[in-house]
Amino acid sequence: MPNPSQNFDILLLAAGMSRRMGSDNKLLMPFGKKRLIRHVAERVLGMGVGRLTVVTGHESRDVSQEISDLPLTICHNPDFEAGQMSSVRAGSRGIAADSKGMMVALSDMPFLTSKDYLFLYESFLEQESSRILVPFFGEERGNPIIVPPDLISVIAEGGLNAGCKKLVRDHPDKVKKIEAPSTAFVSDLDTRLDYSLALDRTLISKGLCC
Repeated sequence: MPNPSQNFDILLLAAGMSRRMGSDNKLLMPFGKKRLIRHVAERVLGMGVGRLTVVTGHESRDVSQEISDLPLTICHNPDFEAGQMSSVRAGSRGIAADSKGMMVALSDMPFLTSKDYLFLYESFLEQESSRILVPFFGEERGNPIIVPPDLISVIAEGGLNAGCKKLVRDHPDKVKKIEAPSTAFVSDLDTRLDYSLALDRTLISKGLCC
């Protein structure tokens, strides 16, 4: 389990409306023997570092119930319909002043392992500059990102959109790119096809298919 004394924070964004998935909330859909939100939250917790805050919005009660027994904090974003960045701002407002950094992770990336999250954290500690760490797999930008302490309050106040895909282009001085070790950093679930392919991939990896 995470060690809160390390003064590092993780925001797990779980507020979206899953419009491209249809009528279902993708975070409540089965993934293996668990719901997707619990599967991802447990992997984040498995890195053993920091304080985890899950930012909820759409169907907040149901999402919260799935993870209510885990060692984390729930932060509800009442403005979740305004988009992902509103959830980043809502979560970052609760970050303690002594935080050494803030990881912003997505709840629909099931293939990231605890070791992947830890890899990103350790890479952040190793960098000498105070910039936002952004993983790339080839030319494709990935997630999670890690925000240095001095930019957390800027984001909380709306002064910087750290979730924007144009961040690297518009603010190169604030970004540190790192090569991601696998496609897990760029693999999320937006559509029914994504979900179906992810389930097939999981079955194949376990030798239960084909």
